[in-house]
Amino acid sequence: MNRKTIKTRSLKIKYPKLAKEWHPVKNGKLTPRDITPGSGRKVWWKCVKGHAWEDTISHRRRGDGCPYCSGHRVCKENSLAAKNGKLAKEWHPVKNGSLTPRDVVNGSNRKVWWSCENGHEWQTNVGDRSIGGRGCPYCSGNKFSKERSLALLYPEIAGEWHPRKNGKLTPFEVSSKIVLKAWWKCSKGHEWNARIANRTSLGRGCPYCCNQKIDKNNCLAAVNPKLAKEWHPVKNGELTPYDVPPGAGRRKVWWICKSKHVWKAVIASRNAGAGCPYCSHFKASPETSLAVLNPGLAKEWHPTKNGELTPCDLTSASSSKVWWKCKKGHEWNAAVSSRSKGSGCPYCSGYKIAREASLQVLNPLLVREWHPSKNNSFTPYEVSPVSQHKVWWICSKGHVYEMSVQKRNKGVKCPYCENRKVCDDNCLATVKPELAKEWHPVKNVKLTPKDVTLSFSKKVWWKCKSGHEWEAPVRLRKYYGCKECYIALMASLRNRGGSVGGGIAGELTQKLRRRTTKGSKYKGDVSINAPFKNLAKILKKSTGND
Repeated sequence: MNRKTIKTRSLKIKYPKLAKEWHPVKNGKLTPRDITPGSGRKVWWKCVKGHAWEDTISHRRRGDGCPYCSGHRVCKENSLAAKNGKLAKEWHPVKNGSLTPRDVVNGSNRKVWWSCENGHEWQTNVGDRSIGGRGCPYCSGNKFSKERSLALLYPEIAGEWHPRKNGKLTPFEVSSKIVLKAWWKCSKGHEWNARIANRTSLGRGCPYCCNQKIDKNNCLAAVNPKLAKEWHPVKNGELTPYDVPPGAGRRKVWWICKSKHVWKAVIASRNAGAGCPYCSHFKASPETSLAVLNPGLAKEWHPTKNGELTPCDLTSASSSKVWWKCKKGHEWNAAVSSRSKGSGCPYCSGYKIAREASLQVLNPLLVREWHPSKNNSFTPYEVSPVSQHKVWWICSKGHVYEMSVQKRNKGVKCPYCENRKVCDDNCLATVKPELAKEWHPVKNVKLTPKDVTLSFSKKVWWKCKSGHEWEAPVRLRKYYGCKECYIALMASLRNRGGSVGGGIAGELTQKLRRRTTKGSKYKGDVSINAPFKNLAKILKKSTGND
């Protein structure tokens, strides 16, 4: 390759970033301009941290970086001594020869010797300790040491070590965490085989003393001989009271009482005091069934909805829920015990709504306004007309509201249509837009003409087109206007045409007094309180001119 070609395809041109790590001294006169990226020649490099090393150009080109920065070679900054001084203190002072914590990388796979503060010695790689966090295997119980033996750490458990069955092995020669199985013997003489770790870590004791295993001393026959007499002699096969503990919580076996009733039950429940379900009337026998003891109630047993179950199969005290049917044909589900105590048909007693007493049947016209979706699955068939229950309604104008069934049934109508509640259809802004223009823009704070109806009785602020401000209830504005404008108009009438104007004003005042104060609580000086909304029209009619 000629010199011209090398210059155009040199490391400097093709890999300028890599060329920056070219060692400035150790390569002599050779520069990145004199060599191509594919060269297998070894040259010296220097990283940004000042580490110097030798490697081929082709290796560098494929991505190999500084071996010191990547931890493949040891240096002052990445050594175990520099990175993990606390761990370096456990470096064995003799067994590693001339090798020191300064000679290995912090995460190295190299196996070396260690010595903990308790004097234990062991061998493992540097990375397992520095990165994996592993400590002394003797101190942690993963390897045996005399000071971590079963005998020293768990003397009570070691006291149950079997004196013969473990051969020459003693509690001083095994770790307290080892999974090795050993033989044990408790203070009552029970012998069993179990893992050492299960005894120390899980706290497991003698399986015979805690009824997990059976012997002649803890079997049902020995502990509860009276109960063992009710053990069924045939139906349990070869299983006997000598083969089970009294606290067996899952196993069901057959029993027979002195009255010859036969049933199946858990051993633990029987040992806890549960007796014969037939004698205690929890299960029916021919002489204790509902059909025999309460034939009147048995007549209301539903003929089809209980499947194959009959009044002969249950006692009066049974908590089983079954279907019933009264003489009026009402059907309901209830426990046998509650019926035996006197509870009757919930429909006949009014606790539940029968179809014929429902709102749907008694007031179908009102049901037309029942909201189709907001009551979820609740229907007019499930409520009586006198119910206080609140439900959702929708009137013919589309107003949606909540009200009790009783109120609606009594004739209370839509609160929006009756102007008891405000909506877009009945608000002042919609019904009386001209009057709404006199609503004070500031003094009513957040209250607007869209928030009140024409019958709103509270006082609000108004502002006429002449700029006068006053307070008055909305419902009186259909009678009364601005008093300042009224006073000014009356004065104008008196000044017009002498006696003619004064006569008109006086006559008009008397008419208005008779019309507006009759039966009203707002009585007094009509010249101050009288309305003038239609005064201009009345004046025009009276005078015949503008």
